[in-house]
Amino acid sequence: MAVSNGIDNWPVAALEHRGNHVAINQRALQLLRLEAQEPLGDPIARLVAQLRPPHQERFQARWHQGRINQQPWRCDVELKPGCGASWLRIDAQLQCHEHWTLTLIDISDLIHPQEPSGHNDLARTALNITEAIPVGTYTMVLRPGAALASFEFMSERFLQLTGLDRATALADPLKGFACVHPDDYDAWVQLNAEAFEKKTPFYGETRLVVNGELRWISAESVPRNLADGSTVWEGVLIDITERIQAQQELKQQQDQLERILNNIPVAIVLQQLNAPDKPTSFLNASFRRNLGYTLADIPTQEHWARLAYPDPIYRQQVFSSWDSAMSRAMAQQGTVEQGEYRVQTKDGRALQLLISAVVLDDTALVAMVDVTSHREAERRRLRDTEDKLRVSLSASAVGHEIRQPLSAILLNSQLALEELNSEPTDLGKLRSQLQPMAEQARQMAVICERISLLLRNVETEKVDVDLVHLVRGAVLQQRPNLRSSPIALRCELPEQPMRLKGDPVQLQLAIANLLRNGIEALHQAAPEQPTLHLRLQQQGPWIELAVADNGPGFAPDHDPLEPLNTRKSEGCGIGLYVAQLSMQNHSGRIHCGRSATLGGAEVILQLPAQDGSQTI
Repeated sequence: MAVSNGIDNWPVAALEHRGNHVAINQRALQLLRLEAQEPLGDPIARLVAQLRPPHQERFQARWHQGRINQQPWRCDVELKPGCGASWLRIDAQLQCHEHWTLTLIDISDLIHPQEPSGHNDLARTALNITEAIPVGTYTMVLRPGAALASFEFMSERFLQLTGLDRATALADPLKGFACVHPDDYDAWVQLNAEAFEKKTPFYGETRLVVNGELRWISAESVPRNLADGSTVWEGVLIDITERIQAQQELKQQQDQLERILNNIPVAIVLQQLNAPDKPTSFLNASFRRNLGYTLADIPTQEHWARLAYPDPIYRQQVFSSWDSAMSRAMAQQGTVEQGEYRVQTKDGRALQLLISAVVLDDTALVAMVDVTSHREAERRRLRDTEDKLRVSLSASAVGHEIRQPLSAILLNSQLALEELNSEPTDLGKLRSQLQPMAEQARQMAVICERISLLLRNVETEKVDVDLVHLVRGAVLQQRPNLRSSPIALRCELPEQPMRLKGDPVQLQLAIANLLRNGIEALHQAAPEQPTLHLRLQQQGPWIELAVADNGPGFAPDHDPLEPLNTRKSEGCGIGLYVAQLSMQNHSGRIHCGRSATLGGAEVILQLPAQDGSQTI
């Protein structure tokens, strides 16, 4: 056995174990009543030999477990008679791998306070340091046949925290609980009794009344069986008043925040961002009332996504943009800008919600504003406006379409009147003048009926039509306008019929309007070589009819499909609108743009071709 100079200067008794090197200082030799000259071998083994048998096993178990876990440890042990103390507190500290220092503190006065202490001042100083830590220590022993354990040891800090008298508490364990708040007393005694009965570790938190002041403590102890059949619980008592008060203040703040959020007429969700599944921590009353979901329904973002957005394609679109915006907001403690989403409620209703969020540390506050009623009102106003617009357009459209046949009727009626006033009247010539008038009047009636149907978006019966034939008919109808001007008309039409299902009158009205608009634009612009190009072809599943000119084209700030919006000196801006309605009734499309070849305006009508071979 070696006496270490390194630990010999320490103010307390100590042992050192460093691999194969084991040392003991002079104060430890004196405490254990050992002589430095004795061939005592390993001082750890000699220390064990100085302990009472039950405590030998206890020390060896702690020593063995500490070396395995490489963790510091502490234990109180009883020495055999003849040593310089009756009880020791051993603190084992790991300096580095396999380098341990063990300090030995005489705690005989704590275990048996009635016995006078004859030990040195250094040991008492070390004990006072131990007592100064803000943790109370205690020991309770359950004797064989007893129902409750009794206090065997209480540190000074324990007595300060509880306000107990040592002698009173040692005499009666129930009086040792006298400091417990009256409302908690029965539950606290029952909790202790259960641990005593089952000999299990104890943990509890309770209120104390100490000198009229309310305090909170936690008590924790672990049982250990003694050789005489008794069980001892060695524990610590900690003042947790500040923690409990902080928790209570936090709870009050959370309750106040929850009251505020529950009274906001906007759906609010609090989502935690520090977990991969982004759990939901709070739903306010407006959310539960308007959407019907509870925390049990949507504990995580994944649950919310599947319930609120049942369509997987739409759900993917929503969260693709939402996750990107949320990542940016989390990086800068910022906000997610408001976006409009279609959300399904728990009872299956579809709501239009404006959803935004703000990131607060590791929490996202998500706000959802229901604009469903507002959007429905907007749609009703739009339908009312469209209905009024159709009524307003009817007269304009009828006048637009019957202008040419009406002019022919007026001309023929004037000729017929002149013939009637002549002597003698040529009945054959008069008949030839009246017959075109009847035909033009019939055409006007059909046009008025079909325009009315168009403006009401009424689906007429579709028949098998040849679009090539309809285009040629529309060109023939515009021949008088073409003859009166130097416009060059180029037509690219297939030799064979091109068939589809449609309303021939509606389609011919649309085609005639495109040709008339092009002719009028060229009359107004008067380019050097006015040209109108008409092309009919099939492009994939569509049949395309394109009408282009070398006029000024559409102005950048002008929407040609808006009804009653025209830049022409003559006209009412109804032609393209009628063509657009015709395309809608035929599941087609209309595109307005600039011609790549002529440089002027180009309008393309696209109609779905029949299944199979569309061109015959």
